[in-house]
Amino acid sequence: MSEIKEYIYDSASKFLKKQSTQDLLEKGQKGLFDDELWASLNDMGLTGVNIPEADGGVGGDYEDGFTVIRLVGQYPIPLPLPETLISKWILSQYEMKITHDQPLSFHFNEQNPLEVRKHNGNYILSGEALNVPWGRVAKEIVALAKCQNEWMMVLVPVNESKIHEQVNLAGEPRDSLIFHDIHIGDSAIKIIEDCESKKIVEQLYALAKAAMLAGISERVVQECLSYASERKQFGKNLYRFQAVQQHISLLVGETAACLAAVNNAVEMLQGSHDSLSIMLTKIKVSAVAGDIAMTAHQLHGAIGMTYEHTLHHLTKRLWSWRDEAGNERYWQGELSTYIAHSPVTIWSLLVDNHEVKSIL
Repeated sequence: MSEIKEYIYDSASKFLKKQSTQDLLEKGQKGLFDDELWASLNDMGLTGVNIPEADGGVGGDYEDGFTVIRLVGQYPIPLPLPETLISKWILSQYEMKITHDQPLSFHFNEQNPLEVRKHNGNYILSGEALNVPWGRVAKEIVALAKCQNEWMMVLVPVNESKIHEQVNLAGEPRDSLIFHDIHIGDSAIKIIEDCESKKIVEQLYALAKAAMLAGISERVVQECLSYASERKQFGKNLYRFQAVQQHISLLVGETAACLAAVNNAVEMLQGSHDSLSIMLTKIKVSAVAGDIAMTAHQLHGAIGMTYEHTLHHLTKRLWSWRDEAGNERYWQGELSTYIAHSPVTIWSLLVDNHEVKSIL
């Protein structure tokens, strides 16, 4: 982390823990956007972490940024903070400046890019951006687009789209935005010079989801420990039963493994981009998300499923986020392709690669 790491972690964790209430999560399920809370995030600088000060950010690095994203998972708030951070990181990477503090989102789908054509020297954009996180509240989206055989990154205003509002299992907006003959200025388009850049964008999103999953797994463990300590059955606390202890051990162990995988991938990202560690991390974290949710509900019993209880808000996010940015099956396929085209053998990858050994 950077020199401001302690400030970022302390201020973000205290603030998000205070704000992440049952009432706020219920408002989020109704599609209500909290403008005051968003303004507070801007004032604290949390929407500008890992963005150079020259570009309107607060500085920091990827470790700082992913720390904030993990905390948003641990203390969920119905606002597009992770999406805005990722969008700004991509814009900064392509030297595309943003001049406002409004929410941003993205559409990075190589199989379904937006289409750009040139007409009388102007760029005209059309297409449908599917499952855009928080599309309805974003001022602009950063999108992958294609003009004939040329790939590009574009910044598109949302108010010129037709919005089909949709939600994921947790009630979070995942909207479809339809664009038809939108004029895009030259400053809002950057040509992608190499194929790897498209993958980097996709993998950043995958690592962000893995960090959020690790964070919310931490929160689930906290809820389970608290419940097992307070709840009594047959005259003693639940945590004194061996079966319950086994459940808690499983939760703690898997959560620790997820955190270790995420931290390792972010550390590798700091030095030089490493596709392998990100793919392995998303596979690991998505694969165990269902087990963590199932075990937590077994421990809580029926009460954890009630609308008034915090647990179901958390586990619905576990089930939703594990499939977003590619589920474990998708990334297993990507990993297979990576290995097939790798100059080294599978054995060397397993034995000589530090990132693989740290995750496996």
